[in-house]
Amino acid sequence: MELQGEIDCIAIQEKNHKMKCSAAQVQKFQEYLELTLASKFKSGRFISVNGFSKPAIAHVESELPNNIYLESYSRVC
Repeated sequence: MELQGEIDCIAIQEKNHKMKCSAAQVQKFQEYLELTLASKFKSGRFISVNGFSKPAIAHVESELPNNIYLESYSRVC
């Protein structure tokens, strides 16, 4: 998914898995953002219903440039 404003263009990856997202899934999204075809994106938002594993969070915190943001949400009924 793509979110485009007047200045920024942001890539969005959403996951609705039963398990927390792994470092491998986050790394795959990061690798996508490094591709030439994704050069228009200033940053990326990885959104997960069930959160992220500790290694996934550590991976994002240790990578430079830090242009990926992890976000979680829960359903309210």
